[in-house]
Amino acid sequence: MTRSFAIPGMTCSGCERTVTRILSGIEGITAVTTELQPYSRVEITMTKHLETEAINAELGNVAKGRYVLLPDTNGVRNKFHSENKLNTASPTCASAE
Repeated sequence: MTRSFAIPGMTCSGCERTVTRILSGIEGITAVTTELQPYSRVEITMTKHLETEAINAELGNVAKGRYVLLPDTNGVRNKFHSENKLNTASPTCASAE
């Protein structure tokens, strides 16, 4: 089973590595693919259904609340990013570790 999520807190390649490492360490997740452009998103392949809340809880525990998975639906994602201009600035990225 593969699911896609928007992840607005992921803004650079360091963030991508951190998100990939955290998600790959969750039992039941077998593959993680990230992309920053044209918007930050992550695709997760899992052996069994994992609730989004459980995945977000693990992200929050390890990354101190820096990242959150959101539904990845075309209309909502594109409208949200264009209206709020997420990921257009170059924020200073600190390691989650």
